[in-house]
Amino acid sequence: RVAVLGASETTARLWQAGGRGRPRLRSVCIGCDVVVDVGHFSLVGRRFRNLRQAVHRSENAGVTTEIVAERDLSPEVRSQLLEIVSHARSGHQRRGFSMILDHLLDGTYPDMMIVIARDRDMVPVGFQRYGLAHHGDEWSLDVPWRSPRAPNGTDERMAVEVIDHVRSAGGTSVSLAFAPFPDLLGPNGTGRWRAAVRLVLRLGDSVIALESLYRYLDKFHAGADRRFVLFKLRYLLPAAFAMLTFEFVPHREYSAPATPGRSPGLPR
Repeated sequence: RVAVLGASETTARLWQAGGRGRPRLRSVCIGCDVVVDVGHFSLVGRRFRNLRQAVHRSENAGVTTEIVAERDLSPEVRSQLLEIVSHARSGHQRRGFSMILDHLLDGTYPDMMIVIARDRDMVPVGFQRYGLAHHGDEWSLDVPWRSPRAPNGTDERMAVEVIDHVRSAGGTSVSLAFAPFPDLLGPNGTGRWRAAVRLVLRLGDSVIALESLYRYLDKFHAGADRRFVLFKLRYLLPAAFAMLTFEFVPHREYSAPATPGRSPGLPR
């Protein structure tokens, strides 16, 4: 029994058609990757006014940024960044969504880059972790972390700095986030059941993050690549249970700072 989570449009068409050794599956769009084409990105113009203002607020607050390979982080900086995670998650960094990698900041994975935001006192107040693909031409956000002390516009500032860096290095794109169910939850979303779904989501804490996510992404006016789940209709319930478990249930737990005798980020 096969189900597919996060398939691209091309992959979805292949599974829909079926073939030798490949059953025909039903497809449902679950969201889209929000991808910035760095060659055409600019802060100029009225449509980027909100993003431009956010970046300027961080600059006026004295925020500076640095982009560094994860493996090149010094022990001191790594400890400072893990403290941000610790305060945000009450001492733990939990892995939930399936697109998030493990081994936060310990340098296990190659081609991981970190953008760090620091305040006027050069103390880190936020960071974003990116994975590289296609020889470094494509960057994809893994996790963003932000201290409660971070000035307004810090998140936008880090993303814009990464976009500028990728463009100057000859890269092509930066994937900022996965936006679930844009037809229902996006600012321009439409759909018969949109109001009902939003009402249900408001019963949980996650809706706050979703609405904030869409407000944030809307500032970039980026393109979107749709993603699908694929399954046989007869296996809807077990497939849904498996995919929801894989997507939302924390699979590993990390301690910050590290337990004595254990490297930061290693699973318990």
